[in-house]
Amino acid sequence: MSNDPERIEAVRGTYDPSVDRFTSIGNVATGRGASYVIAASDSSASDKSQADAVCDGTADDVEIQSALTTLNTAGGGILVIMQGTYDITATLTVGDWTTVQGTGKVDFVLNATESLTDITLRARSFKSLMTNLDHSGGNTNITIKNIRIDFQGDGRDDEQNWAGFWFQNCEYVTMEDCRGYDVVKVVDIDAGYEAFGILITDSLYVDLNRCEGSNCGYEGIGIRGPNRYVTLRNCFGWTNERHFIQVARFAMTDSDGGQDVSMYDCYGDTTLTIHGTATLTSRNITMTRCYAGGFLKAIGDCSFIRFRDCEGGILTAGYTGTHKSILITPSGNDNELIENIIIEGLKHIGLASAWSYPVDIRFDADNCVMRNIIVKDSYMTGGACISIQDSGSGNEIHNLIIENNHGKEVTGGFSASSVFIYDQDTTGCIKSMIVKNNYVAVDTVFQIDSTITDMYLTDNELGDSTTIFSYGGAGAVTNLRSKDNLGYVTSNKGTSTLVNGNTSIVVAHGLDITPDAGNIQITPIETLNNASFFWVDTITSTQFTINVDSDPGQDVDFAWRISD
Repeated sequence: MSNDPERIEAVRGTYDPSVDRFTSIGNVATGRGASYVIAASDSSASDKSQADAVCDGTADDVEIQSALTTLNTAGGGILVIMQGTYDITATLTVGDWTTVQGTGKVDFVLNATESLTDITLRARSFKSLMTNLDHSGGNTNITIKNIRIDFQGDGRDDEQNWAGFWFQNCEYVTMEDCRGYDVVKVVDIDAGYEAFGILITDSLYVDLNRCEGSNCGYEGIGIRGPNRYVTLRNCFGWTNERHFIQVARFAMTDSDGGQDVSMYDCYGDTTLTIHGTATLTSRNITMTRCYAGGFLKAIGDCSFIRFRDCEGGILTAGYTGTHKSILITPSGNDNELIENIIIEGLKHIGLASAWSYPVDIRFDADNCVMRNIIVKDSYMTGGACISIQDSGSGNEIHNLIIENNHGKEVTGGFSASSVFIYDQDTTGCIKSMIVKNNYVAVDTVFQIDSTITDMYLTDNELGDSTTIFSYGGAGAVTNLRSKDNLGYVTSNKGTSTLVNGNTSIVVAHGLDITPDAGNIQITPIETLNNASFFWVDTITSTQFTINVDSDPGQDVDFAWRISD
C-alpha cells in the first residue's frame, strides 16, 4: 500500500456543493466530473438522467458492486451515489484509491433476506454491509462520504458478529457524514458476539468526521486492534448496548489496543472507553471536549491517556445509580499497569438523587499498579469528588496528583455528607499523593479508611470545608507534609512571656494539628538568669508547655516557631 500525493489528487478531485457534483477529478476523464454515477429507484428524474445505472429497488447492491468492481479494475476512482434509498442484500467491497460519495440523503437499507459475506479475522467471523476489498493484503486511500446504513437489525441472528461499515488492514481511510444504524441491537454478548455501527481494525491513518453509530448491539464505533493514527471529530452515538466509542483490543483476547488515537467533540449517551491488558496495551490516546451519558473510562493496561475538557455522567434528574464521569480500573484483570493518565478540565455536576463520583479510581483485581495519575483544572461536585477503592490485594498507586481543582458538595445531595477525596475500604494502596492549589468546600476534605503513605498538602483553600481529615477503621497518613493551606494551619510562630516567679507557661499554638515535638523550636529572647535550661512537654491539639528548671527571678520572653 502506498500514499502517492499526485495520485490522491487525481482520484479524489474537487466537489462543488453548489451544483452537487464533482466538477474536477484530476486525471480521471469523465464529462460529469465523476467516474461512475448511480441513482436509486426513488431518485429524482434529473438524477436518474445523469446516472450510468439506475437501480430498481431490489438487490441494488448488484449495480453498486458492479461500479465498485469497475473502479477497482481501473485502479480507483469516484462513485457518486444519488439521493435515495437502496436495497442491499450482499456485502459491498471497496478497493484502493476509491471514493464513495453520497449526494443528499443516501440510505443503504439491509434486506431482511440478506446474504452478507462471512469474513473471518483472528478466529472471529463478521458480516458487514460495506468493507474493503482485501482484508489480508490490505487496501489504501478509501474515502466514504454521506452514506447511511440502516441494518434493520431486529430479528437477525444473535449468535453472529455484525458491522455496518468495517475497514480492516487499511491505510488512509476517511469517513465523513456516515451512519451505521440499528446493527442488530440484540446479540448474545455473554457468548462473545458483538455488533458495531462502524468498525475499524488493524489500520493506519484513519479519519472519522461527523460519523454516527447508534442503536447497535455492542458499540456504535469500534476502534479495535492495533490501529494507529486515528482521529475522530464530532462523532456520536445513541442507545448502543455498551459503548458509543471504544478503543480496545480486537477480540478482547488478542492483539494490542489502539495507539495514537485522538477524539474531539464526540458525544454519546453510553460510555466512551479505552481498554487494554497487561500484554495488549492501549496508549497515546487523547479525548478533548468529549461527553458521555454514561462515563469515560480507562480500563486494563493503558498509558498516556489524556481527558481534556470532558464531561461524563450527563444524566437526567431522578437518576438513582452511581453517577460518575471518569472511571480508571483494571476491570478484573490481575497484574495490570495503568500509567500517565491526565484528567484536565473535567466538568461534573452531581445529581441530588444519586451518589456521585466525578473521578472513580478502583482496583477490582490483584497486583496492579497505577502511577502518575493527574487530576487538574477541574470543576467537580459530588458525594465524593475523587474516590479510590481497592477490593483486591497487592495493588499500589504512586504519584496521585490532585491540582488546581474546584470541589464542592452537591446542593441537596443524595449523600449525608460530601467528601473531596475518599480513600474508602482500601488496603493501603496509595503510596504517594500530592494535593495542591485546590479550592474545596465540602463536609470532609479527606475521608481516609486505610493508610496513605507520603502525602504532600500545599497551597489549598480549605476554609469553607467543615472537617479536613476524618479517619475510619485503620485510617492514617504516614509522613504528611503540609504547608500554606488556608483553613488548615500546620505552621505558626509567636512569643510568650514566662512571668517572674513561675517555672512554666502554656502556649496556644493555633494549629489544626497536634505538632510533633521535633517541629517546635524555642528560643529565649532574654537570659534565663537563675534558670539553667528549658524544655517543651504536654503537647496537645491546641497547646504546648514551655518549662524551665528553676525560677529565673525575672520575666523571660520566649520566641517559638512550629514548622510543618
